[in-house]
Amino acid sequence: MGDPGPGGGTIFYVDMHRAAGSQYFEAACAGWQHNCVSGYADPRAVWGCMGDPIPGAEGTAIGTGEQNTLDILAGCLTEDIAARLADAYTVTVNSVVYEDWFLPSKDELLEMYSIRTEGFSPYYYLSSSEKVHTTSWAVLFSSGYPQPYYGKHVEANVRPVRSF
Repeated sequence: MGDPGPGGGTIFYVDMHRAAGSQYFEAACAGWQHNCVSGYADPRAVWGCMGDPIPGAEGTAIGTGEQNTLDILAGCLTEDIAARLADAYTVTVNSVVYEDWFLPSKDELLEMYSIRTEGFSPYYYLSSSEKVHTTSWAVLFSSGYPQPYYGKHVEANVRPVRSF
């Protein structure tokens, strides 16, 4: 963990007991929206669809972020929400295109915090984990505090992840 990933980010979780293709989790690089140039802050966005429950997006465990993201994209048509930013991220490294990014679940974010993955601001980061129809889970990166009632209409930082 902490090693460079094939998509230009940082490996933050490894579990060889998971199915092939989902054993490694990689966080996008700092400055991910600016070709990984350091000094750029992560973009901010809202979770979206305040007041509307998103069926299936309540997973919090490691390995649920990708499905949560798919459920958010299917159930919330709002533009420029965190899940859409993460899903739209594409990067080419050594002539290989990586376009399988998603918004991390609560526990995926907590794992990123636990190894102090590079370039995070000390503010809240959104997860793909919905708590109730008006809130989602977010993680405060100054302390690792998981906030279960972060308003879906309130902006927070976004950092995509991928599994492979």
